[in-house]
Amino acid sequence: MVLNRNDVISKLRSHKSIEDLFMDLENRTSLTIEFQSLGNNEPMAKYFFQTPNRPIIYLRSDWEEVDVAHELMHMKIELLNGYSVLAWRQGVPHDSAVGKATGLIRLGDDVLVHELLRKMGLKIDGEIIRPPLFDDICTKIPKCLKQGSARPRDRMQDFDDIGFGDLRRCWYLIFVQLVLDSYGKDLTYEHRELAEDFIRTFRDKRARESKKADKVLAYFKQYDVFSIDGHKAILENWTKLESLNSCVGPMSYVAQDNVFLLPFPS
Repeated sequence: MVLNRNDVISKLRSHKSIEDLFMDLENRTSLTIEFQSLGNNEPMAKYFFQTPNRPIIYLRSDWEEVDVAHELMHMKIELLNGYSVLAWRQGVPHDSAVGKATGLIRLGDDVLVHELLRKMGLKIDGEIIRPPLFDDICTKIPKCLKQGSARPRDRMQDFDDIGFGDLRRCWYLIFVQLVLDSYGKDLTYEHRELAEDFIRTFRDKRARESKKADKVLAYFKQYDVFSIDGHKAILENWTKLESLNSCVGPMSYVAQDNVFLLPFPS
């Protein structure tokens, strides 16, 4: 269902920097951002660009301004800043499992978004890094692991049935580790302790996935995710590690006469 655009914009006005980001994006791209509703069992917000000129932000009914800011920044890094996305290769049929897997591999996008939001003036703990990381992921998953839960019941099993269970689990470790490495000093003492406990427990109980996660974390150390080339190199190496490089490859949008085209990689 399409959301009332004026209602969304009115709510954004309570946070001037987010309203300014919204207005700047529409002015610089000459595109009109559409807002649609998202089921309450979904993530809080999602951004999707329908080529060539339709940006859509999906929102749950309990969305906050910072959720919109996160998705707006995804739009900015893709359409204006020139960072790569993972595009289907020529002649490769679309597969929903591969699509979900590549969504996880684009974690570097969130690293970029978090830093840009910090520079915009948003608070790390509570606005940029949202409460579910600590209240859900860093609390409930370690509890399951300490109780000896098997993989099908460890609260990280949602990709097991599509063949990417290891990728899903190592994603959690990578994400929490990157948050700690970048913003540990900006977290409350309680939240930092929860994140560190998650990492200790995960490494103790999920050695196989930890080993794979460390390979990916090494990419983030080797390449500068904030540079266009470094971000692209992380995507290339991680897709190769997961044997997804034959299906998708990194490409950048090309602006052309007020539309944005995404060439298929060869």
